[in-house]
Amino acid sequence: HMSYENAVKEMHILAYCYHWGRNDLWDMSCSERRMWCEMVLAQKKAENNGVNNDDDSLSTYSES
Repeated sequence: HMSYENAVKEMHILAYCYHWGRNDLWDMSCSERRMWCEMVLAQKKAENNGVNNDDDSLSTYSES
């Protein structure tokens, strides 16, 4: 099980990044919160490393 401290850290990341409310975050399952946090952390890592993979489908996205 996730500790209270880890849950609060995940909730902080999601509230900061997505502006989701406290109640919504508490109602979310641990696995869903973890999934969203992992995506945020992966995005931050990619930004910090300047990653630009040609095989990444998101890298070819452009708005019409």
